[in-house]
Order: sequence, then C-alpha cells, then structure tokens
Amino acid sequence: MEKRVGAGVWGRWGLPDPGPMWYNMRMSAERPADKEELISLAEAARRYGFSQEYLSLLARKGRLKAVKIARNWLTTPANVEAYIRSRKRRGKYRDDIEA
Repeated sequence: MEKRVGAGVWGRWGLPDPGPMWYNMRMSAERPADKEELISLAEAARRYGFSQEYLSLLARKGRLKAVKIARNWLTTPANVEAYIRSRKRRGKYRDDIEA
C-alpha cells in the first residue's frame, strides 16, 4: 500500500496536512487570515493576546489542538478561537479576549 504525502488529514488532531513544504510557510500580517492555515504559537500569541508560553502549556495539556513539528508547535486560528469559546470562568479570567 502506497502512502500519499501531502494529502488528507495530518496528525491525531485532524489538522490539515501542511505538505512537504510546511517549512516555507510565511507568516505575514498582510496576508488575509485563513482560519485553517497552520500558524506558530508565537503568531497565535500575537493575534489573540496570550503569551506563547501559555499557548504551549495548553498544547502540551491537550486543551489547545496543536501539533509539534521538530521544536515548533503549530495550530490553526480556528483551533485557538475554539479554545477561547470553551474557556470556563475561574481564577483570573480575562474578559478582553474574544474569538
């Protein structure tokens, strides 16, 4: 059985397959926000107002759907917004972050 590279769903989280050229992705502010594009946690932190360390903790705990490639965690804007909607009000809760 031949395995197709770059097709279908990738990883246990059901993220879109980044294909063989995932490392050439450019994170640009001028690019329109596509909810299914893979972005780094650093980019997600800039877009949504969390720290990169906090998003990394959520990814490691499984509360944020993300995948780790080499040393980098990648997620989609849709997954970050799903996490924001699923948050429960406890402890220090930030009301200024919206999906």
